[in-house]
Amino acid sequence: MGQATRSPDDTPAWADIPWWVVAPIFAPVYLLAILLGYAFFLTPNSISALWPAGGVALANLTLTRYRMWPMLLLLIAGIEISIPYLLADAEVVAIATLANVIEPLIGAALLRWFVGPRVDVSRMRDALGLVILAGVIAPAIAAVPGATKFVGVESSIPFAAAWQVWWFGGALGVVVIAPVILSWANRPRVEAISKRRIAELVLLGVLVVAAGTLVLGAPPKPFRSILDFPFVTFPLLIWATLRFDTRVVTSASMLVAFFTVWNATLGRGPFMMIIAESVQANILAIEAFIATEVLSALFLSAALADRRRAEEARATLQAQVAEAQKLELVARLAGSVAHDFNNDLTIMMSWTDYLESRADGNKEVDRAVSQISRAAHRAASITSQLLSFGRTPPGPKQTVNVADLTPAWSTLLRPLFHGPRRIEISAEDDVGYVRADPHLLEQVLLNLAINARDAMPKGGLLSIRAARLPASGPRPMICISVADDGEGMPPPVLDQIFEPFFTTKQDGRGTGLGLPSVQRIVDHLGGRIEVESALGRGTTFHLYLPAVSEPKTRPEVVNTTVANATETVLVVDDDDDVLDAVVLALESGGYTALTAADGTEALEVLQGNAEIIELVITDLNMPVRGGAELIDDLAIAHPNLPVIVVSGYSSSENTDLPLDVLFVPKPFSSKMLLTCVRQALDGR
Repeated sequence: MGQATRSPDDTPAWADIPWWVVAPIFAPVYLLAILLGYAFFLTPNSISALWPAGGVALANLTLTRYRMWPMLLLLIAGIEISIPYLLADAEVVAIATLANVIEPLIGAALLRWFVGPRVDVSRMRDALGLVILAGVIAPAIAAVPGATKFVGVESSIPFAAAWQVWWFGGALGVVVIAPVILSWANRPRVEAISKRRIAELVLLGVLVVAAGTLVLGAPPKPFRSILDFPFVTFPLLIWATLRFDTRVVTSASMLVAFFTVWNATLGRGPFMMIIAESVQANILAIEAFIATEVLSALFLSAALADRRRAEEARATLQAQVAEAQKLELVARLAGSVAHDFNNDLTIMMSWTDYLESRADGNKEVDRAVSQISRAAHRAASITSQLLSFGRTPPGPKQTVNVADLTPAWSTLLRPLFHGPRRIEISAEDDVGYVRADPHLLEQVLLNLAINARDAMPKGGLLSIRAARLPASGPRPMICISVADDGEGMPPPVLDQIFEPFFTTKQDGRGTGLGLPSVQRIVDHLGGRIEVESALGRGTTFHLYLPAVSEPKTRPEVVNTTVANATETVLVVDDDDDVLDAVVLALESGGYTALTAADGTEALEVLQGNAEIIELVITDLNMPVRGGAELIDDLAIAHPNLPVIVVSGYSSSENTDLPLDVLFVPKPFSSKMLLTCVRQALDGR
């Protein structure tokens, strides 16, 4: 799988369309835009009040990759040079080819640099960038050679006046035409709408055409104050902005602009030549009107779209926060329930061991005890999965052999994969040890496995492999790779996968919290996570965790026969039933047990019996002076006293245990506890 990376020339809207498709479409459209611009001349030697070709060229450069720009610029230059020979009077064409190449090139480059590779005019920031960078700055620069050429033909026109009119014409071509192309390119699909909405859209179009024909195309007589009438088109554009998206708004604005200029060239409407004192004044009047309407509609539409997006984002965020709170509540409930349930299972296992030792060969009793024991162990597996799935705060770290964890991973994950989806889990025999909470590692793999399963709707293989990396840094690392044969992710998605609440899944199937949780857990374990993905080539997550030395006392225990002992053990737990179960197990092994309900009482018992107590067994989660505080006190007052921590992994526990403390998760059997006690005592 190749590493998915973001290139400097990112993915605009039409970036994947090949040049041999773009060129045949662009060339005739650009040619038509030039001819339309020539048709907008008010007099043979005037300058067009609206130059559509500039907007067409800019939009196409903005929508394509850099490597396609030379071809488009060559097409622009070729068409510009050939046009004068197609017209009857070449002197009318006082246009510099250089200006019409420079303008879209500068505008597109500025947009790509300051706004981004994909301009969305339905956003106020992008709309402002388009108007200022491509509609003001670029035409102002390109107007210099154009105005110079125009003054050379019509020497009576001052350069400043020619430059101003040329500048406005190029600017209007951008702000009128480019938003239409860009808005439709960003959203080419027409969504399903109601019949009432279609009727409203048709009515709006009819009224725009009627206003363009009857108002902007009114005959010179009998109106004397016809300049008051063109603004009746404003309410129509406001209607469009309030009721429809940017595509409709920009299209309606373009129609109004075209009607305005076209009727003026025919000597009709409020901007007919007999109204203004000069051609330049008439052109400026037309351009001022078009700019006012088009920019007002564009900015109002963008502002309303931004507001709608903000409201939708707020509603989505509120729903996500509510979902996160619900998940947190479920996690806390799961941790609390599992902790209490593990206490009960510990009691069950201890008493079943007690009954088993006193069955005296009674087959019925042996069978009953065996059934109860199997049920208790199955329940323990369920609580373990419940904690792995629901608990968010990290539990106490242990020094664990990664290879020994793979059977638990297989038990947890295989039920998720069936039919065409398969899973393989493996680890090198000498992969080594990590300092981690095993349940948090299970939670990480569970999240990644669920994502992999969803990414393989037609089937595939999920491979989880743990390996020790060659020493190349300050400390050795262990890599856990999770690779799938799924659909993969494009670079824009890959850049956001660890953002909270970001998800590509359908509503109701994803919260966007899984991968951020994975990253947080890996960071908590002192590791890092890397991702490789490409569309159609699957995804691989590499989890790098620091390797640690093998512990002197391994937390894994085996059910071996324990010889009777004579040591005295202090047991600390706030649950009387659990306390009785632990004492029962210890006494069955020959130990003497002293008890305490919390850390404070334990210190008092130790103060009076320090010479005989050789081991402390303590719970972590206690309402008064919990196990973590007790361990700290013992490290100061009794540094050579071994400690065993037993816990059901409550969601409130967030303790990093010292390396010399043996951790025994609840539930546990009497034999398991006695084995751990013997290991702790023998390792003093």
